[in-house]
Amino acid sequence: MKASFLVLFLLCLFHISCKEEDSENEKLLDSSRIWFDYRVWGDEEGGYMTIKAQYRLGGPNGKAISLAPPANVMLDGSKLLPDSSRMTGVYYEISRPTHEFEGPHEIVFTDYSNKQYKQPFRFQPLTLLTEIPEIFSVNRLQLELEGVSQNERVRLIMMDTASFSEGIDRLDSVKHGTLIVDSLEFATLAPGPIFLEVTREKEQKILNGNKQRGRFSMSYGIKRQFEKAARSQ
Repeated sequence: MKASFLVLFLLCLFHISCKEEDSENEKLLDSSRIWFDYRVWGDEEGGYMTIKAQYRLGGPNGKAISLAPPANVMLDGSKLLPDSSRMTGVYYEISRPTHEFEGPHEIVFTDYSNKQYKQPFRFQPLTLLTEIPEIFSVNRLQLELEGVSQNERVRLIMMDTASFSEGIDRLDSVKHGTLIVDSLEFATLAPGPIFLEVTREKEQKILNGNKQRGRFSMSYGIKRQFEKAARSQ
């Protein structure tokens, strides 16, 4: 009898605790203290784009909170399901094949009062139009890119296997669809295997009226490997 009473008492406490937590979450989600953290990333090699949404309390480093109904988050009309990890906390994530993801999209967050916050964005994959030969014997590299606008900035990384080389790591603007590594810069890379990566990175603030409410970031990269000839022409 005492055991049954104890179980019933603990269940009541658990129920009250859940109610209080839901009430607290509702209070938080209705406030301007929630920081929206949206990230979209992928690469040509993987073939998938990942969309991740987190809602943080107080700012970019705040605790990630879960959404209890009616609060939810949707991508293009599909509801995202929660997951969690010890490192990042609660998050909402989905992956889509890159070839199906090109074009416009919209993330919609709905709070407890059914107020919606929409975040539209457009994805365009980055493509290398002219492939680099396996053995590259020219002392100047010209990358012809598709999927980037005029003067859009991308990150270029080129590494060799020599222990003394610092490689190339810089942001550059794409001019008329072209990114150039001139002869002086290319000469800093030792002959042998060269690893190349070009990444387009975008980040913008999410605003709610005059108050900063979060951030949206998107990145997509392509990778190549080739052999730099011992003597380049």
